[in-house]
Amino acid sequence: MQFRKVIQKRFDQRKPIIAINVESLDQFLVLSNIAKEIDNYIIIQFSARNVDWMFSFYGDLWFSKKNQKIFFHLDHCDSSDIIQKCIDLDFDSVMYDG
Repeated sequence: MQFRKVIQKRFDQRKPIIAINVESLDQFLVLSNIAKEIDNYIIIQFSARNVDWMFSFYGDLWFSKKNQKIFFHLDHCDSSDIIQKCIDLDFDSVMYDG
């Protein structure tokens, strides 16, 4: 389901969506397993300062994401290059700090 539709649906249902900052591949894998177990949506947030590690594993992360209720969000970034890279990688949302 598209991110925007999920946000609207959860808002209408008055139900939360879990959003957690991730700083390592291990953390991502744990959250990926949790998403499966609880059968609920999770927003995995990457900060600009630690997003570089994610780019090197992106293919594996994307495969995991596509098979679950996981969304990717770039959190608080002021680098147009990083923002563009995340948009090109089809992140579900980005937050620009101007």
